[in-house]
Parts: sequence; C-alpha cells; structure tokens
Amino acid sequence: MPIWRAALESQHEVRSCRSVLPAGKRLRSVKRSSSSVFHVVEGNGASTVDGMRFAWKSGDTFSGPVFADVDHEAGSANAFLIRIHDGPLQQKLNFYEEISR
Repeated sequence: MPIWRAALESQHEVRSCRSVLPAGKRLRSVKRSSSSVFHVVEGNGASTVDGMRFAWKSGDTFSGPVFADVDHEAGSANAFLIRIHDGPLQQKLNFYEEISR
C-alpha cells in the first residue's frame, strides 16, 4: 500500500479537538483509555497531570497518559489548546473506556 494511502486511511483512527479556555478558568476532563497529545496554540497556563502541575505557553506540546487525571487552567488571558488522541482507533477495537472523576 502506498504511504499516502495509509496516511489517508489513518485519519479515521486519530481525532483532534479544540479547546478555548477563558482567562483564569479551569477545565476538568474525564479519565480516558486513549492517549492524548496537547499543543498550545495561544496563551499560557498550567495543567495538572495526576497531581503534578506543569506550566505551559504558546508553542508548547505535552502529553496526557492513559487514564490520567488531567486538568487545564488558563493564565491571565484566554488559551487555545488542540488535543490529538487515538480514541477512534480504540473505539474500533472496542477498547475505549471513560471513567468519571
């Protein structure tokens, strides 16, 4: 299979989500079996991953481990984050799971 075709087909196994966090606001997520990568497009703030706090700014990229407690908080201005995750692939394989906190 040509690499370009594999790349096109893989678009259905990975998904991206956008989040705009208002200044000073906190976003709590559910625990998920999917792994996630976050990219900060604009703004600054901090994320708490399983109790450890990490500061971030525009241009930073970080990951959220499987089933981790991940909270995001914007700094003094609005923050724009993109999350890329493999939830669709896990759903196709019937492995996906969410746990409320």
